[in-house]
Amino acid sequence: MSNLANYSNLMLTQPNRSGFDEIFGARFNARKQFTTAVPTSVKTGFNFRRQERNLENQSRQYTYTGAANIGRFLNTTGRYHELENALKQEVRHYVHSPFPDSYMVAEHARDNPGEWSENITYRYTQYFANLRSLSEEVGGVYLMGDVRLGRLTVLGGLRVEETRTEGSGPLQALTPAEVAQRATWVGTVTAAEAERRVRAEYEGRLQNKASYRSVFPGVHFNYEATNGIVARLSHTNGIGRPDFGSIMPNSTVSYTAQTITYSNPALKPQYSENFDVSLEYYFEPVGLVSIGAFSKDITDFIFQDRSQFVASGANNGFDGDYEGFNIITSANGGSARYRGLEFSFQQQFTFLPGILSRLGLNANYTYLSTKGDYGGATVTNQVAGFRPRTANLTLSYRGPKLRVSLQGNWVGTWLTSNSTNVALLRYAPPAPRSTSRPTTASPGRPVSSSTWRTSSTSHSVRRQTTWLARIARDRPASRRPNWFSASRAVSDTTSCQ
Repeated sequence: MSNLANYSNLMLTQPNRSGFDEIFGARFNARKQFTTAVPTSVKTGFNFRRQERNLENQSRQYTYTGAANIGRFLNTTGRYHELENALKQEVRHYVHSPFPDSYMVAEHARDNPGEWSENITYRYTQYFANLRSLSEEVGGVYLMGDVRLGRLTVLGGLRVEETRTEGSGPLQALTPAEVAQRATWVGTVTAAEAERRVRAEYEGRLQNKASYRSVFPGVHFNYEATNGIVARLSHTNGIGRPDFGSIMPNSTVSYTAQTITYSNPALKPQYSENFDVSLEYYFEPVGLVSIGAFSKDITDFIFQDRSQFVASGANNGFDGDYEGFNIITSANGGSARYRGLEFSFQQQFTFLPGILSRLGLNANYTYLSTKGDYGGATVTNQVAGFRPRTANLTLSYRGPKLRVSLQGNWVGTWLTSNSTNVALLRYAPPAPRSTSRPTTASPGRPVSSSTWRTSSTSHSVRRQTTWLARIARDRPASRRPNWFSASRAVSDTTSCQ
């Protein structure tokens, strides 16, 4: 068993997968200020974004047919200790297994093509079975206006979005005529016949289209008292579309972990209805204390599902393979509710003497409570992916040419994935973390102070295109709705084994 010369059927597989993304976006905004007794403004605009992704697989596979035994390819470099350790864990005891040197094998196949036979069925199956494309178009228009009534500012608006998706993928089908034609074949299957068979099996293409329209109303109230207190109240709506990686047909098998991770093309967007209220106190010199509460109600929320296992039998969806493997995928739950509190303190120590006056302190703590309906039996109704306790602390120095910040972050225990089996629940332990980051300021450009907040309150919707607006007085600077679209990227990989 330890002599490579006693083995046969040496196979060389050369993965060659590629993906390409093309993203186009355009937007237009216009604003009109009315000089009336009551200060009023109106803003309108539109945006458009299109993303298209194309995936293909041109992997090849060869079998060694040379006269010499494969012992000539024995690895003596010691580069495969990880494979040996994995095999040891698999068989539960140590076995000294010989491994061929993949680099030597690939060079030999390149230089001696006559001693290698290509698997034509594998080549064309990989190509046609993995030729996929997906496009998404999102267009939106909005109209918003604000009016100032003394110390009260009211901002309201409406946004309408339409989303269109179109996908293309392989359709595998063996017609009775094709089955009959294969049955009449006599002798060894030639390369031309192998190619014809794959083309006949995958010649069909599956085309899917979908479109939906969403309406997002929003209203915000902002009241500025004379003693530095600012009160805010808002009601907004949002949408979270699944990213391309979650809906593009794809799967990964891990024999070590005995899992199959695959995408879910049927994944729907999730919607949120949001209520936010906050009370902020601005004090001299350059300080802020705030407390806020938020509530978010989600429908069709997206979560990671680990509750399924591959069944036994030839009709288990995987041609009888992977029995007992845990299936990991994304799914839509029924509904979810998030409630939370956020506390924040910011202070620039400008009242201190000398260099100490350039110091600043930011502190933030967020408490989050979640409850979700997963559309089935689960052992917990806590929503996976949300961090219920988050604390942040930053000490900064802001000079005319240098800015340094020391940041500390703490995240409490949180659920990463749910399941119907309590043993398969996955939690992340508390994780304190600290970082330092020095930056320099451009000559003649002062280093401005920054507002720092935890992202816990915005976790409700992934890729959230929500209508948010906050109006503040001159300190801090006014903030207006930010209409945006997120981009997604794919990496290209080519390797040899």
